[in-house]
Amino acid sequence: MLDNHAGATRATLQVLSDVDKVESQFGRVDQYSQQNSTGQLSAARSVASSPSVCQTAALSQVWIHEQVIHATMQTGGAMRTIPLHRKVLFSLFVVIVFVITVEVACRIFAPAVESSTRNVGSRKFVEWLSELSISDKEQVPLYKPDADLLWVLTPDRVFQGENYHRSPDAESQPITITINKDGYRGPLAGSTHQSSSDNCRRILCLGDSNFFGYPLDDANTFPATLQRVLNHDDQHSEWEVVNGGVPGYTSFQGRRLFEAKFKDLKFDWLFVSFLNNDAWPQPRADKDAAITGSGNTAANWFVAHSRTAQLLNAQLRPVVRSFDFVPRVALNDFLSNYTFLLEQAEKQDAKMLILDYCVYPEYQSYTDGLLRFSERSAQVKYLHVASQAALAMEQQAHLTQFSELTEGVRRRWEANFLQQHPYLWFYAEFNPEHLNEIGTAWLSDTVVKTFLTHPRSVPALPEGHFEKK
Repeated sequence: MLDNHAGATRATLQVLSDVDKVESQFGRVDQYSQQNSTGQLSAARSVASSPSVCQTAALSQVWIHEQVIHATMQTGGAMRTIPLHRKVLFSLFVVIVFVITVEVACRIFAPAVESSTRNVGSRKFVEWLSELSISDKEQVPLYKPDADLLWVLTPDRVFQGENYHRSPDAESQPITITINKDGYRGPLAGSTHQSSSDNCRRILCLGDSNFFGYPLDDANTFPATLQRVLNHDDQHSEWEVVNGGVPGYTSFQGRRLFEAKFKDLKFDWLFVSFLNNDAWPQPRADKDAAITGSGNTAANWFVAHSRTAQLLNAQLRPVVRSFDFVPRVALNDFLSNYTFLLEQAEKQDAKMLILDYCVYPEYQSYTDGLLRFSERSAQVKYLHVASQAALAMEQQAHLTQFSELTEGVRRRWEANFLQQHPYLWFYAEFNPEHLNEIGTAWLSDTVVKTFLTHPRSVPALPEGHFEKK
């Protein structure tokens, strides 16, 4: 009896040994090994009637290995394993095919995601900005979308347009807008004959449409006019004024623009004009609307260009009603951005001049913040443009001081219209916010005499300076 048990056990162990060899070698099972293994497995099963626990456990193992041999024979006798790297590549291939299929389907069957309003950062907003300044005959838009800055000026182009702000039957006046190869208006910094002088002094104007010169010709922007006035009045230095203004920009965008284009530029003065766009309520703040450039650029590109991503974003993003709009830049962030720019000026021992163009009563808190900010450092000067312009218009000195410019303004608005709305002698549009060529000439003269060549005190803000004109 014991001999029978021992023999069965040895047969079982022999089967297990043979099976292990087959598995370990993953080779083809030939005819002889198949017959031998099958015969030994049959012999091993003949002891199944024994109540031995050892035999039962052994036969369980035999059955498992028998299944392995059976599977091996079903596959032609070979046990093949797919390498891990092939599995990974195949999975990636499946995912890519799926994503491409979904993207193609969305582009064919799903409509383009378009906002019904010109929310800041949207394609319609960028197109609208271009339409404000240049002719519809232009094949290239004045602005193009940008992941970090929301939009930028199209570089190395000369655009032809017209000043669309005029009375119905008045003269249509053409304008030229020159964007240099670095993507800002006017000459490149360091490219003018003034910059080659050993005693050249430089002003960097960083701001919005007020510095850019909307809706004016190249020659009449504030930076261009300021440079002419300085080089005419200052007999001891040559001046270069760089126009870093971009329409619609906030201090958030201006800070990023400075880091991208002007951080290595040497300057003696930094003029800053951000405010109206910062306080402008929108569905999202600029920092939420912008795609951060410090992350994965491939992912950013996909989000910006994928119809699938746009559809998902439209479905997942909650609808924001107008009463839930937020400022494009919160007040604390606004002041933080000004602090950053002041720190950059201080690194060069340069001074900062804040030109506050605010004309909206609801933005008063931002003006108050700038007034407090300007008191923090002797390096910071402040000028409230609208209030000083109101004082100048009351004195009417501009009609004689800038007589060479008055005729163009008169032809644009006509005498009766100017008599009804006298502020149009200074402002370019019916809703007064942007200065015209007389306004920029007056402001340049005021800045030069107040801060740059013959410093004098700035008159206090008159009461009611925020009232609509």
